[in-house]
Amino acid sequence: MLLKFMGTLFVLTTIDTVLIFAPAFAPVPGKSAKSSAQTADNGKQEAAQDHDPCPSLSLIYREKESLANQPDQADQAKKDECQQVAVASLPVVSVASDYKGWMKRLYDWGPWAFAFLLVIVGALQVRLLRQTRDEIKRQANTLQGQAEDAKETGAHTKTLAAQAERQTELTQLQLDLTHRPWIAIESVTPASDLVFNGDGEAILMLNLSVRNVGNSIAKYVRPWVDYAISGVTQMSEVTARVIEILKTPQPPGMDLGTLLFPGQPYISQYPITIQSRYITQALESGDFKDQGGISFEIIVCFDYESTIDPGHHYQTRSTFGVARIQPQGGPINGIFQPAVKVFPAQLIAIFYRGYGAHAD
Repeated sequence: MLLKFMGTLFVLTTIDTVLIFAPAFAPVPGKSAKSSAQTADNGKQEAAQDHDPCPSLSLIYREKESLANQPDQADQAKKDECQQVAVASLPVVSVASDYKGWMKRLYDWGPWAFAFLLVIVGALQVRLLRQTRDEIKRQANTLQGQAEDAKETGAHTKTLAAQAERQTELTQLQLDLTHRPWIAIESVTPASDLVFNGDGEAILMLNLSVRNVGNSIAKYVRPWVDYAISGVTQMSEVTARVIEILKTPQPPGMDLGTLLFPGQPYISQYPITIQSRYITQALESGDFKDQGGISFEIIVCFDYESTIDPGHHYQTRSTFGVARIQPQGGPINGIFQPAVKVFPAQLIAIFYRGYGAHAD
């Protein structure tokens, strides 16, 4: 559109310029015919000279007269001297035109209109640039918002994934708890007298009664019993040692333990032997050294595996106290004097302590 307008304006300006300056090239009145006649005569003379093969006598005569009429060299030298000429003013030359049509107005106001048009175009361009800048800013803000939303979505997705993983673990745990075997310790009773032998040791046989209260088969069921003497050893240290012993991998090909089906009970006997060095230490620095006796507790632990999850060790353990019953009645006493040598089984009580119990 702008190029079309510029082309039209150029054509109109050219036509108007020709109309304005046309009078300057018009012939001057009174001189046009004479000049034409002189030009014709000069042309004829030159043509005659070109065609005349030799100069005529009249021409030679005129040349002699011309040479005779020329001034001498002295007079010519005087005439060649510098002379001052006063010029009052320079003539004023102007080109006047009486053309006052719409083309003249267009020629006069065209540049102003074109400049005004350029101003309008520049203003429109500035407006468009601002709109483009605002659009770029809007798109940048949109992209930034999308990036933040994507980041939040990623974090939310990560949270959902963690929750799904946790839910899967809980589902698996619930399935395991529902269908796995469970070994429960039902009772621990003395199966023999408590005897202090000649080697300074104390020996006691125990009856261990357990049952599979779970919903699947328990295999490799193995018991372990250990003791802690008051004032000599700590039950926490003994418990940690028992756990590690039972979870130690067994050599291949060795089928240790018992197989228990759901609901099946199992009774086994397990001997405990209190070493003489612990008894001696208890009599010297134990909690009941002043009474010449010892007091001890036992920990009973069963380790087993499941046919659903082979290789995973489950354990059930509890702590029990050991005391003697007074023949004539009265409260039980947890102190055993090695000097007595034998404590009958019917006078030995084994009771649940209530701490240290665990099942996994």
